[in-house]
Amino acid sequence: MRITDQALDFLFINRINNSREFYQEHKQEYRTLVVEPLAWLVEELTPAIKSIDDNIDCTPKIGKCISRVHRDTRFSYDKSLYRDTAWISFMRQKKLYNGLPGFFFEISPRFVRWGMGYYCASKEAMESFRELVAQDHKLFRATVKMAKSNPQLTLEGDSYKRSKRPDLSAIQQEYINKRSVCFIRYEDISILQREDLVRLVEKDFLSLKPAYELFMLAETRKEHEQI
Repeated sequence: MRITDQALDFLFINRINNSREFYQEHKQEYRTLVVEPLAWLVEELTPAIKSIDDNIDCTPKIGKCISRVHRDTRFSYDKSLYRDTAWISFMRQKKLYNGLPGFFFEISPRFVRWGMGYYCASKEAMESFRELVAQDHKLFRATVKMAKSNPQLTLEGDSYKRSKRPDLSAIQQEYINKRSVCFIRYEDISILQREDLVRLVEKDFLSLKPAYELFMLAETRKEHEQI
């Protein structure tokens, strides 16, 4: 069940209309064009995700693995009611703040992207992560190897202006100086037409396993230090 151009058109038009009335009138289109293909994609990717971490939630429903189209405008200057993006995400638990690392696949009228990140890591978890990098932990070495062998998955995340450990190697500093860490692959929307799209995403998710395990180890160490 492919994600079609019509799905992207709907997300764009719904955002432009910015109307509850329009959305209610076309709600079934949203479910048919956007939600159902994303739910199918969740199910297709579930075996790969479960092989990485069997505790990850793979429920193909809105509010679980599938994003909501409604925007939370309470804390935003942008009061638009709806997004023009939609995504699926896989993680152990969903939290707005101090969340665990997770995998994602996102569509929009402008681009398609997927990857894995530690976006909402707590300060304590990031400190644990930096210690693992400074120690040149085997999972960090495996993550670096993965990144070199798959350059389409780019390392992203805001960085501190001043190096936290100038005594370390350049590659260690690249990771240690990140405020948050993620690996993202960007593609043109035409990739949605590829027959092997699921396999491409699945392959990238599996390749990201060392980075995911590195992030989860940082999270585990943080929890142990707080006991």
